[in-house]
Amino acid sequence: MKLFIAEGFVLEPSAGDFRERVLALGKQAEKAVLDFLRKREITSRGSTAVRKRLHDLHVAGALNDLIARHRKLLQAGAIQDPDCQDLLDPVAAAL
Repeated sequence: MKLFIAEGFVLEPSAGDFRERVLALGKQAEKAVLDFLRKREITSRGSTAVRKRLHDLHVAGALNDLIARHRKLLQAGAIQDPDCQDLLDPVAAAL
């Protein structure tokens, strides 16, 4: 879902509006995902169906531009997420 947030974002768990910010980013990402699928004439809306469609699109290379943009935002420090799940990000940033 983070791939579909066009600009960077900063999430600070100690901020007073942390929960609201996470929910707003989630809604923004959800809308972008559904728009992305709709442009490809995919009408799936359920979480499992959307995940499967995104997987198929990823295999086909349709997400490559979004992945590249996301990596650039990460490297530029425009994305600061306390829930970073990629253990290789520090290694990739050092290269």
